[in-house]
Amino acid sequence: MKTYEEALVFRAGIVSSLAKNHPELCDESGVGFWPVSVMTPSIFARCLYLMEQECLCRIINFDYVARDLLVSIRTRLTSLVYEGDMGEDHACIYLEEHPKVKNVRIQDGLFYSAYKTILDHDNWAVILGFIYSLEVGSLASIKALVDNKIIVNGEFAKVHLVEEVEHAKLAIEIRELIINSEYWNYFVSGCELHDNLYTQIGS
Repeated sequence: MKTYEEALVFRAGIVSSLAKNHPELCDESGVGFWPVSVMTPSIFARCLYLMEQECLCRIINFDYVARDLLVSIRTRLTSLVYEGDMGEDHACIYLEEHPKVKNVRIQDGLFYSAYKTILDHDNWAVILGFIYSLEVGSLASIKALVDNKIIVNGEFAKVHLVEEVEHAKLAIEIRELIINSEYWNYFVSGCELHDNLYTQIGS
């Protein structure tokens, strides 16, 4: 699992590799980052749903220590998603600024396979590890997407450049909460899965 600084370097590097290997995507059309904006909310929603199922199971079994940990994590994750992909319509902004993607099937998007892999997962802690890695590296990723002209330097980019600073802080708080728990190894697996999937995208 990468530190915050390592995650920034990693994600910027992935975007740079993507731009180098697919120069045709460096046209500000947004096709090269499709369909991240429309699939990310689903990943958050699935994680929250599975986490709440785990929370309920713990209450049924009178395990209130684990329940309290889950609620602490959920509170931070809810704050993260409310101030971002689920509380605001980032997908709408993306579609308005990159109308060309409307003609591209979601399944044909470069990021689709990776995000579908996460959506199909049934372990909330693995998904959370993926989300952690997304959030701590997102600031550098957005900057690189703009610098390499994969997306336009518009409202979508500007909103993320502001919000991702706070999102990274919340993600790090989540990591610190889960680090000594029984869920830690699953969380780390999610981080590693993120890195592997993004490496494939950049190759």
